[in-house]
Amino acid sequence: DSPDGSAKLEPALRAWLAAGGQWDPPARDLGLHRHTLRRLVERSGRLLGRDLATMDARAEVWWALRAVERADHPT
Repeated sequence: DSPDGSAKLEPALRAWLAAGGQWDPPARDLGLHRHTLRRLVERSGRLLGRDLATMDARAEVWWALRAVERADHPT
C-alpha cells in the first residue's frame, strides 16, 4: 500500500459505487471506517474533477471503471 493511501482509492470508489452510494456496507466490506471511506471517495472525486454527489458523474465514473476492468481482463 502507498504511504498516502492512494492505492485504496480505486477499490474504495468501486465498492462505494457498487453499493449505490451507501457508506456503511462497503466500508465494512473493505475493513474501513465509513468516514475513511468517505474521505477516499471525496479525494477520488477531486482527482477526477467530478462531483460524485451527482448521478451523472457517478455513472460516468462507474462506466469508466468497468471499461478499465474489461481492458485489463479481456474475455
